[in-house]
Amino acid sequence: MSIKNVIEGGYCIGCGVCSAVDNNLKMKVNNYGFVEAYNSSRTDINPAASRVCPFSDDSKNEDVIANEFLSKDCTSIDTYIGRYIQTFAGHVLESTFRQEGGSGGMGTWILNELLVRNLISCVIHVKDTVHSLDQGLQYEYAISRTKEDLLSGAKAKYYPITLEKVLELVASSSDTFAIIGVPCFVKAIRLLQMENELYRIKVPFIGALFCGHLKSSLYAEYLGYQLGVKSNELKKINFRKKVVNSRADKYNTEATFLKGGVEHSIDKPTKKLFGTTWSYGFFKYKACDFCDDVTGETADFSLGDAWINDYVNDFRGDNIVVTRNKIINDIILKAIDDRRLKLSEINKDLVFESQSGGFRHRRDGLAIRLSMNKKVWKPQKRDYLLNNISALGARRERIYKLRYFISQKSVVFYLLLKKTNTLWFYRYLHVPFIELHKFLSGGGIINRVLKTIR
Repeated sequence: MSIKNVIEGGYCIGCGVCSAVDNNLKMKVNNYGFVEAYNSSRTDINPAASRVCPFSDDSKNEDVIANEFLSKDCTSIDTYIGRYIQTFAGHVLESTFRQEGGSGGMGTWILNELLVRNLISCVIHVKDTVHSLDQGLQYEYAISRTKEDLLSGAKAKYYPITLEKVLELVASSSDTFAIIGVPCFVKAIRLLQMENELYRIKVPFIGALFCGHLKSSLYAEYLGYQLGVKSNELKKINFRKKVVNSRADKYNTEATFLKGGVEHSIDKPTKKLFGTTWSYGFFKYKACDFCDDVTGETADFSLGDAWINDYVNDFRGDNIVVTRNKIINDIILKAIDDRRLKLSEINKDLVFESQSGGFRHRRDGLAIRLSMNKKVWKPQKRDYLLNNISALGARRERIYKLRYFISQKSVVFYLLLKKTNTLWFYRYLHVPFIELHKFLSGGGIINRVLKTIR
């Protein structure tokens, strides 16, 4: 069973879906701040666990899953988006969905519509926990039944989470649920629905968030450190604080902490904090470098940031929306007519543009990563999505290999320097590799010096 290869090779994403078919599989947070599965007994793993694991070779791929679950109205097919009905960009006009959301408020709005129309009883999404980071995970999947509960979990969270506990609730509850998550979690839930009809009935709607990659809990801890907050004082991190009169992609990172029994907060522009450049992949799960789904191709609807022309200049944020379920698509079209939403249909090319870097890394870079050390097991991917490595050129190949190295070393360096109380040195350990990456990408100090010499 390839789930053993997934766990032993470090490719587990910690989704926890395997625990729904094998009670001996549990989730834990390892020393690197990643949630991962482990076998709590000496018994053999149930073969079904391998079939529901999103990175196992025994599980169905995204194309097979989409063909089984998505509406027949998904008549459009795109290499990067998958099957879909329509693609939109815009935001919510009514109430405080947009103000309290990470982008245009569309995720919370859609989930709330499913609730008020009695299409579901509850929503399963990520919310704050009650403890601080040094006592465990800061965020967890939880259940919401009202708009107010939904809004409390509306912000973006770059943090490890697991479905392990909430799936136990789904199985024992008489309620029906909508679940929203990153693409690999959505894929795992679909695989569980294929394995057990109960989850297909209990979870009639699934939403996805466009995903670059998931982060270790150490990422939040390190952001707090740069903001001058100790890990044992850190209460929570707002990874995406909107900045008035700025661009939507120019947000701040805010740390809330306790000092002397009093709650304080401090924030700085995210781009001024070291390690926040997404392409370097600081504190990234290894599994994320072996995933080819950016938009959540198996979900009923998918949401991303509309960081494209005509939208990115509004600090309040806008969403890209991809619909794959006729019920949800019809709800959106009616709300546009009723002026509850300000959405415009956009071309699929704009969806690609909004995530172009992520698509290149997931597709071009994936082909290169799969070619590295071929004797080591790696998750099997959809062959037709993998580009010809020779066509990418030697420079691009070096860039993707360097990114993989930076990502893997970012966690190792952090733990080493934290143990020796020299975290201030963390930035300088990475400088040579980052400058080399900039050079290969056509920028950085080296290229500026070479231009001066010429």
